[in-house]
Amino acid sequence: KILILIDHRAFMSIMMLCLCIALFGNGLFCLFDVPDDPGIVVLDTVMTLIMVVFAVEIILTCFARLRSYPGSAFFWMDLFGTLSMVFEISYFLGTGGKITSSQSSGNTVVLRTARAAKLGARVGRLTKTVKCLANVQKHTEQTIDSSGDDVRVISRKLMMTLSTKVSLLALVLILVTPMFQLAVYPEDDFSMGSWSQRLEVEYHREVSVRTKLAQSTTSDCPGWCQSMLGAATGTFEREISKMMEFYSEIKSYFPYKLEGYPEEIVMEGHVISVSGSRHLPGVGGDPVRNESIVQLTVAECSVHRIGCEGDIKASVYFDFSLPKKMEAAMDMCLIVFML
Repeated sequence: KILILIDHRAFMSIMMLCLCIALFGNGLFCLFDVPDDPGIVVLDTVMTLIMVVFAVEIILTCFARLRSYPGSAFFWMDLFGTLSMVFEISYFLGTGGKITSSQSSGNTVVLRTARAAKLGARVGRLTKTVKCLANVQKHTEQTIDSSGDDVRVISRKLMMTLSTKVSLLALVLILVTPMFQLAVYPEDDFSMGSWSQRLEVEYHREVSVRTKLAQSTTSDCPGWCQSMLGAATGTFEREISKMMEFYSEIKSYFPYKLEGYPEEIVMEGHVISVSGSRHLPGVGGDPVRNESIVQLTVAECSVHRIGCEGDIKASVYFDFSLPKKMEAAMDMCLIVFML
């Protein structure tokens, strides 16, 4: 009865639907820019149910094909594909609803960890395509068994076995080969870290200059001194303008928010004004998906202030909505190509 159930067209259709959602669900949510609220809850619920369905299918198949399925290649690939669903669920190892954060000093451990998690998610999605091969194989074997000629049956079964093993070998090569690149220093856009460090340096410089201006008098700083100090102000705002001009040529991603750079700061009893942070075009408008946000924090606060003291560091936030959509589209194209 179990064998009849798992070989029924309705059951196989449900499994194929679950497989398609598992393969393309996350990518479609990213492509259509579905907001995290309620997108994360919906996606996590669906992916959790699909993971349970996959697990139930493995258990039923083990009972139905007790001699051939447990321990076979399809069993281990189905099991690995089911366990890899944890990379699609945010409360496990998924990236949904989480901001990508790293220090501007270029921590290679963080970058390699992020790369490993991304590779694990891709491996998990691709291995689930083996379920498609398994369903095709079962359907083909049933067609072969219904034919009459023994020689033709043996020939077709041999061809099916060889083609299946070749397909699995191709999948293994494609999935395992990228893992050897994990130890290689990851490629990254270090301009983001450089700009966050430059903003911290210029903020410290302008705070220092304005503090000297507030403390100076005509006697200890004559007219020419006052003029030089006055000309040195506004460097932070100019640095932000340079940064925006730099990313206006890239267009695919850009900084949209600063944190830890207050426009008023108290230094040695004087209220110092440092303008510039409100001129970013994206202030007040975060991307609808946290996964599209990249946060670059400074390695060390040059000036201790609100938003940059202790474990809290000043940050520059980048909007990566377009690159994330492109990445999701390319991952989906890769899966379609594999199928």
